[in-house]
Amino acid sequence: MSGYRKEFYLPLSIDEESLLLRLMPTVCENEQHLIATIINKYAMSKQST
Repeated sequence: MSGYRKEFYLPLSIDEESLLLRLMPTVCENEQHLIATIINKYAMSKQST
């Protein structure tokens, strides 16, 4: 297909997610919302036991 592009995203590592969570309290509310969106979109799915 001409012009076809498949987006490929790797999930956040545990360390990356942890860093974002630690940064959240240090930024304004709008940026907190953006960080939460990133975490929700790219975090590895949590599997319950």
